[in-house]
Amino acid sequence: MKFFTQHEHKSSVDRLKKKGIMFLAVLVFGAALYIGLTSVNGDLITTSAVFPGNAPQSLFNVNADLQMDTIEMDVDDVTLNIVVESGGFTINGLTLESGAQVLLTQFDGTIEINDTLTLKGNAQSAIVDAVILSGKKVKIEAENIEFSSIELTNIDLPLFSMDSYGTVNVAERGTFSVNGERLEIRPLKGTITLNSGTMQISGETNRVQIASSP
Repeated sequence: MKFFTQHEHKSSVDRLKKKGIMFLAVLVFGAALYIGLTSVNGDLITTSAVFPGNAPQSLFNVNADLQMDTIEMDVDDVTLNIVVESGGFTINGLTLESGAQVLLTQFDGTIEINDTLTLKGNAQSAIVDAVILSGKKVKIEAENIEFSSIELTNIDLPLFSMDSYGTVNVAERGTFSVNGERLEIRPLKGTITLNSGTMQISGETNRVQIASSP
C-alpha cells in the first residue's frame, strides 16, 4: 500500500481542480457557441457561423430552390425579363398581345407575384419582341398577368422574406430544408427566377434565418 505525503496529496487535489475548471470552461464555451448560432426564433446562419473570425459584414453565397409563393417587393433599378401568357400588360398605354416577351430595364416600383404578376412603376426602357420603347420614363401597368417565366436581376433588397418549401444552400457548406416555415434572407443581392411553379434564388447575403424550432 502506497501512502501520500501531505504535499503529494495537495498536488493531486490541485490537478483535479484544474481538470474540473477546464471541463467547466469547455462546457460553458460550447453552450455559448450553441446559443450564439441559434435563436429562440429558429435556426440562424450568419457570417460568424459560416466564416468564423471574418468581419461581421462580409457576404457569403446563398442559393435556394423553392416552391413559388406570394412575393411583394418594392424595388429600384431592377431588370425584369417576362414571357407574358395573357392579361392586361400595358406599356405607355400600349396593351401587349399574349405570348409577348418583355425586357424592362431599371424598373422602379412594386412587384407582386402569386399565380399571376402585378407590376406598377416606371422603367428606363422596355423591349417588346425586339422592339425598343424608351423615354425619360416608361410607364408600366400590369395586373393579374399570367406568365410563363420571370427573371429578376440586379435585386438589392434589405430583406427578402417568404413562407415556402424547398432547400437553401449556404456558402456551399450546408443545405437546409424549409418546410412551410418563414425564410428570411437579409439582405439579398442577386437574381430571382420563377418558372413552372418554382423559384430559384441566387445571390449574396450575410444572414439567413429559417423560423423553425431550435
